[in-house]
Amino acid sequence: MRWCKWLSCLAFLVMASETNAQSLHAVLIGDTFDPTIGPGVAANLNKMNGLLQRAKVEGGIALDLHIVKDDNFDCKSIAKQIDDIVVESNDAVLIYYAGHGFRRNSSQSQFPEFDCRRSSDPTRVELSGIADSFIRPQAGGEPPPRLLIVVADTCNTPIQGEPPAQARGPASVVDRRLAFTRLFLDYTGTILMSGSPPGEPSWYLSSGGFFTNQFLAVMFNELDSPVDQVRWEHIVTQSKQDIFIPTTPAAVQRPQAVGLNLFASAWSR
Repeated sequence: MRWCKWLSCLAFLVMASETNAQSLHAVLIGDTFDPTIGPGVAANLNKMNGLLQRAKVEGGIALDLHIVKDDNFDCKSIAKQIDDIVVESNDAVLIYYAGHGFRRNSSQSQFPEFDCRRSSDPTRVELSGIADSFIRPQAGGEPPPRLLIVVADTCNTPIQGEPPAQARGPASVVDRRLAFTRLFLDYTGTILMSGSPPGEPSWYLSSGGFFTNQFLAVMFNELDSPVDQVRWEHIVTQSKQDIFIPTTPAAVQRPQAVGLNLFASAWSR
């Protein structure tokens, strides 16, 4: 079992059918009380919340938002909040986790398990398990959502010290309604992302994860593009660009991302 500290792995899964989503259900989860990564986790939650609020206000998307953090952060609370989401087949769901994580030697998934235990409670939470719970619900349960996004920005391997933060922010305010509609309501397909390939680190700062910063910078840049040019394909390609890490000696983070069967049904390609 490899426990993580100070590194991040971002896995991003999108699965959808061809109809338009009516509501976006979002759960933001963060270990803000951890003294080693709490500031960075809080920064990540704020950035992701900012993206969701822009989708609500600028995109006109109905948002059902829940946040699990502070003294409510544990595996049982996370599992319960995710289980409590009531979705229709026409809805979208986004789950985002920021905190420690690890990978078992016996794991069959390339994505991490969340280090969210705060008691002897046996409940555990893993990224691929969350995706499976929505994609393959129990017999007689709710249908899968039209669009499913599962993101984990979680540490992996220890590092010494902390590099300086990189300043990144959203682009200037523009009319993003049609761009949000295009990405979150009209697209179908599957996207998988992680902050680095197996065996390599993904760096995590007090200002948030390097990959989270890069993904959000790419996301806002795409949202500010002419709407007929907005593509998840562009976001996938640009989000996996190498990231310079200003350590001593310098390091390079190599994100990975794959888009499968991507299609924007309401738009010409």
